[in-house]
Amino acid sequence: FLSTILNEKDKIQENLIFMAGGKGLRLRPLTNNMPKPMIKINGKPLLEKLILDASNQGFVNFTISINYLANKIKNYFKEGKKFGVSINYVKERAPLGTAGSLGNLNYDKISDNFIVANSDLVTNINYKKLLNFHYKNKSDLTLAYKPVFTKHSYSVILNNGIHLKSIKEKPTTEINYGIGI
Repeated sequence: FLSTILNEKDKIQENLIFMAGGKGLRLRPLTNNMPKPMIKINGKPLLEKLILDASNQGFVNFTISINYLANKIKNYFKEGKKFGVSINYVKERAPLGTAGSLGNLNYDKISDNFIVANSDLVTNINYKKLLNFHYKNKSDLTLAYKPVFTKHSYSVILNNGIHLKSIKEKPTTEINYGIGI
């Protein structure tokens, strides 16, 4: 762990890993020829906004996990020089599911502590504050998430084989999306 909390002007050596390999199926046809993180918001790809926001907070080392239409992301960001950062890539040979690509990381080339985030989040998170929170609490794992509640359209039936355990009539459940260190 760091001996001191990161200051406002510190350049942060910890890696920020963006997962950008998904097909974006729910956004079809927008994602037929464009990876979801490259869809433009206010004239810039969402992933560019995320990288620039993190860079403005002092982050300089990025890894992007890619698969679907990977070359569109690599050709746009290259090694990151245009954005004043260093970008490496992890290519999934086949889709590995959420965070599956983390198994392909070269852990000798990244910091002991690193932040993992989806590349399709519209957020104004302060990654430096999140990292400081992680260090201050001497955590093994820190998650920043936002709970989202969804109401089911149907009953949910829980069973154990042929034995009914419970029936919940159109329950509301909590789902989460977030960022982790």
